[in-house]
Amino acid sequence: MASLTISGGFVQMISRRGEFYLKLGEPMQGRRVCLPIIYLGTATSIILGLFGLWFGFYQGQFADEYLMLAALYYLVLSLLWMLLAALGIQLRWFPPLIMLGLSILFVFLRVWVNLDALTSQIISMFATLIVVIGLVALGLGKDNRTSQSSSAKAPLPRLSSLVYLLSPYFFYGIAYFSFIFGDRMIAGWAVNPASGLVFAIDAGYQQAMDLALVNFLLLVPLVEYLSYQFIRYWYGNTKDMNMEKLSSFSSKLFYRYCLTIGITIIFFGLCMAGTLGFLKPAYWSLETNLKSWVGSLGYLFFVIGLFNAILLFSLNQTVTVIKSIIPALLLNLILGYILAHLISPDCAVIGLVTGAALFMLRSTLKVLQAMKQLDYIYYIAGY
Repeated sequence: MASLTISGGFVQMISRRGEFYLKLGEPMQGRRVCLPIIYLGTATSIILGLFGLWFGFYQGQFADEYLMLAALYYLVLSLLWMLLAALGIQLRWFPPLIMLGLSILFVFLRVWVNLDALTSQIISMFATLIVVIGLVALGLGKDNRTSQSSSAKAPLPRLSSLVYLLSPYFFYGIAYFSFIFGDRMIAGWAVNPASGLVFAIDAGYQQAMDLALVNFLLLVPLVEYLSYQFIRYWYGNTKDMNMEKLSSFSSKLFYRYCLTIGITIIFFGLCMAGTLGFLKPAYWSLETNLKSWVGSLGYLFFVIGLFNAILLFSLNQTVTVIKSIIPALLLNLILGYILAHLISPDCAVIGLVTGAALFMLRSTLKVLQAMKQLDYIYYIAGY
């Protein structure tokens, strides 16, 4: 959770800048520009990892060897996520294939070689990291040979300029993963002090939210596909647009938007039926089932908000997305913290649902406003 949350901002920066150069037909320049961002992200992860290690030693709640192992996990995974983002700039299908290979390797080591889960994880992570580093280095080496045989390299933008330009995406990436895992963090910190623990997540809550997270992970690819299809439809009809067609086209966009949301909700229902029917353990209590249902509903609201965010990003409304997700994240964390301490740690899921609903409503309002002001949106979006 920590590796995804901290590196999430840098992953967004890498992906957005890489995609920009890829659309310009300059993937080589995109990889060169992303390299300083990877260095900055790696340095940030190391500093935060060392700080977390020091804090763990200071608290003295966990064995030193496990703290060092957790810090190693965090650093390796943070670097892996950033390198996968860089690798995916041009080789879009490589990151999911590599993650599939990591899973297969882990299952092979765990089941057929009969290693313990911890050893299998460590070997799988390091093997995957080595492969990804090799692929990224191979791409950079090819870029260097190409640049030597052609004209001089184009100068790279200053890192300070990159950070300023991409800072909204950085905060969006941080907020994205903080939203996903924020309720678990709050539930973990709300543990009863009498237990002598600083942080601990109830096993039932963890299992319920894991099942809800599966539904979220199944929804995300569909929503990204639908959003890009929606954007293609919007862009394609913009090419021959005039003032007389704006009103009717706005109605068509609204109808298509409602249809897309409807498809998302129907697919969510199918995912819920599948996960609850095949993945849910039979011994779960009604309370655990309820937590999973509520968590899944929160992730549905969040996914609809992400769909709106992709549309707003395509309309050059980056700041609008940040203004939608940050208040929702604060509501998620603050309300979840209050309820978790006043009632029960399991009530942190209420903060997730409420914050996700706020994100969905605020972003939906902005998208609908954009559809009603097409001439102004076309102007600021650079259509």
